[in-house]
Amino acid sequence: MAQQKEVVLTRREFKQPADVISLYFKPEPEPVDDLDWLISNIAELRDQYAGQWIAIAKGRVVASTSTVPELKEVIEMIGIERPLVTFISGQEPNWNMAYGSQGL
Repeated sequence: MAQQKEVVLTRREFKQPADVISLYFKPEPEPVDDLDWLISNIAELRDQYAGQWIAIAKGRVVASTSTVPELKEVIEMIGIERPLVTFISGQEPNWNMAYGSQGL
């Protein structure tokens, strides 16, 4: 595959359409569901972030700290809106669930 490089043109450098052979536009990345990414990468995250709170955005860890207030401060400082925030335990999760219904 040919190597691609990004080119920025000023108004004077802009070519007429007849002079342009082809243009490459970097496609928008596919949206990443952060919860799916977390589930797919939990083993690696447990190895690297055990005992820490992490913030995930666009399929990557954007911040990690030992407390929620510290994490909130870092998230605000770097300007990430609505990240997925979770605690990474060093142990395997225990998936006990309870469902309730009225009238049972």
